[in-house]
Amino acid sequence: MTSKSVTIVLNDETLKQLKMQAARLYALRAVTSADRTGQPTVWYRNDNLLASNYVQWDATYEAYISTDPLTPYETVRPQSTVAIAPSQMATISDAGLLSTQVGDLDGRFQIRNAGDTAYTCGIIGAPQIGGNYCAFHITVGGLVVITPTDKAFFMFASQTFQVGTIIAQSFGAGILLDVPSGETTISFDVATGWSVGSSVTSEEIEAGKSLQDILIIPSAMAK
Repeated sequence: MTSKSVTIVLNDETLKQLKMQAARLYALRAVTSADRTGQPTVWYRNDNLLASNYVQWDATYEAYISTDPLTPYETVRPQSTVAIAPSQMATISDAGLLSTQVGDLDGRFQIRNAGDTAYTCGIIGAPQIGGNYCAFHITVGGLVVITPTDKAFFMFASQTFQVGTIIAQSFGAGILLDVPSGETTISFDVATGWSVGSSVTSEEIEAGKSLQDILIIPSAMAK
């Protein structure tokens, strides 16, 4: 199974300054969807920064549902989950159970609500590493189509957010990476910002930038 890893290197002065600020490293993941209810959520959090900080994951996913609402800066807690792969559909039963079967949209993830209760739903990526990528509202009889991407957003921030918290904006120096397979090394300096190799596509994200705009990417519903 293809794996990806990102190493974030900090020099001594940067590490000292981030520790003084009680900063944490947060990672959020980008998905595509035509559903504009979608909100980005904290996927990964590192409270113990060191000179080299590693995040590694593979292409394993779960679909989830939750009774938590889509409230900015509140945590969405997955309450029922099921393993899912591209081109599969997760169906919600009346009892709130999830099951998967082959879907009809090649390469995409579908969540269908065949039950009698509306939920919050989404995708969890590499569950052994972090939490949910995103959170969407799914109505009774509704269908949400989500496709995870290779884009990952990293930021340092002093604010405390739990994994699964809906984040409306960037709170610190952030960077959006299109992460290739294998190992990727980047660095951050409090004086000069981010440094990324020329082989990796990246975009620095300023504080205050809407994360929904960059992490919930609009897509067409065409098969």
